[in-house]
Amino acid sequence: MLPATKKILEPLEESRDPATGTFPLWSRRESYGVVSVYLGSEERPYIVSDRVTVGATAYFNGLPDLEIVEFGESRRHG
Repeated sequence: MLPATKKILEPLEESRDPATGTFPLWSRRESYGVVSVYLGSEERPYIVSDRVTVGATAYFNGLPDLEIVEFGESRRHG
């Protein structure tokens, strides 16, 4: 099993840029990484094991699905 990377993102504030996290892929053999999102101090699972392809950006908007933008594409939603 590959090692997991965990990052805790700061809450969104109007005066700051949105919280972001960059996660390395330990192996490119599968051409995707797996992302899970947990909410609150109890770390309640909200999104578990969504696949994100290499080079893509995943946006979390508080909904139960990540918005995934492939490399070279522009984001459709704000």
